[in-house]
Amino acid sequence: ELQGYASKTGGSKHNQDLSERRAKNVRDALLSYGIEPNRVRIIGFGDTHLAEQGTDQVSHALNRRVTASVVGYKGKVKKEWTIFTTLPEAES
Repeated sequence: ELQGYASKTGGSKHNQDLSERRAKNVRDALLSYGIEPNRVRIIGFGDTHLAEQGTDQVSHALNRRVTASVVGYKGKVKKEWTIFTTLPEAES
């Protein structure tokens, strides 16, 4: 499941549409790698589930996101990754 979100800039209808388009763009990218369409569901939350409450540009940027949840998988799932995730440093 891909969940799209938007910041509070813009109107509610615009933000809802934008959050759905964000999730759809990620879905399209996954499909281009051979993922079966019936395995990827999208949902848009608009500006209703903010990650940050601030009104500065950083807060707005953090609210403009898509998250992914693995549903119904029984195996081991890797930790969540975002563009802000840091990779462990390589050992020398």
